[in-house]
Amino acid sequence: MEATKTHLKGELRSPRNRATWSTFMWSLNSPLSEQRGMADHMQYFLDLLEPKMRALERLATDCKIDLFCGFSSGSGQGGFVLDPLTLSRLAALKIPITFDLYPPGLSAEAAGDGW
Repeated sequence: MEATKTHLKGELRSPRNRATWSTFMWSLNSPLSEQRGMADHMQYFLDLLEPKMRALERLATDCKIDLFCGFSSGSGQGGFVLDPLTLSRLAALKIPITFDLYPPGLSAEAAGDGW
């Protein structure tokens, strides 16, 4: 799989900032439309990751692995539902999941400049 975004440990955070990254990061964004539900995005990643569970287990011995999900609604109200099958598939991965909530008008990508 080709990453959406990466940075190397020790690499400059930006040309304008002399600070460096303290860790290596490999990130993959969902290619699905933001209009699709959270469950659709989760199922996309599950379909991608489940066949690679053995490799993930080996990687987890040396790396921190997690699923990071940003969620924003246009009005500040809203949420999403993950059905029991999706939840059990996620649990079987044995990977922590972060759901990060954003106020209206602030997208997950715009707020995520800590990456």
